[in-house]
Amino acid sequence: MADPLLQIRGLSKSYGGVRALAALDLDVWPGEVHAIMGENGAGKSTLNKLLCGVVAPDAGEVLLAGAPLPFGSVAEAERAGVAIVHQESAAFPDLTAAETHQLMREPTRWGVLLDRGAMRERTEASLRSVGEAFELDRPVGGLSLAQRQMVAIARALDQRCRLLILDEPTASLSVREADALFEAVRRIRESGVPVLFVSHRLDEVFAIADRVTVLRDGRWVATAPVADVDRDTLVRWMVSPAA
Repeated sequence: MADPLLQIRGLSKSYGGVRALAALDLDVWPGEVHAIMGENGAGKSTLNKLLCGVVAPDAGEVLLAGAPLPFGSVAEAERAGVAIVHQESAAFPDLTAAETHQLMREPTRWGVLLDRGAMRERTEASLRSVGEAFELDRPVGGLSLAQRQMVAIARALDQRCRLLILDEPTASLSVREADALFEAVRRIRESGVPVLFVSHRLDEVFAIADRVTVLRDGRWVATAPVADVDRDTLVRWMVSPAA
């Protein structure tokens, strides 16, 4: 059996004496969609920030594909293979979808000039890999939220991310847009890239996740296959510290 691609051991973080995450142990397997659930203040955002290099932990370690994950540096976390897609994904709204997709790795022609043809082809191929196709010359700020998320996901996969974090991705999506996102997540699962799916919506966790971990007040409460739990159990785990 393959080893977990993501291994979290004893991960802890406090802010000014307030415990945000306490000694978390968690394994995530290749090709797994692993939901992270919990109410506000459960520790979900802190876990995201630790994995993405926004903050450093007080204790603990994280292994990604067997290598220690660097803490406290967003750039180093990205180089290690961690990618995150937030609810809002338009950091550079004036760039086109193709330009955003190839940001910091633009193809050149003769080593000098921007090769826009290659840039478009690469972007189109990446979007097809997640089942999407739309006009690439529009500024990202003019795309729908769902399209902006797809550009961000396609960019992460094109950069060969090893772990994709989706942070409340359906919060502002229509049912149709959420269904398209779920189809993209299924394609990502088939490619072997694990997905941390951070959500508070029970229906979508049952629709897309393989396993679910519940956090409460910064502590681990339970981890289980989604097929083995029901809605009442998940709600009980989220509102009660005792599993």
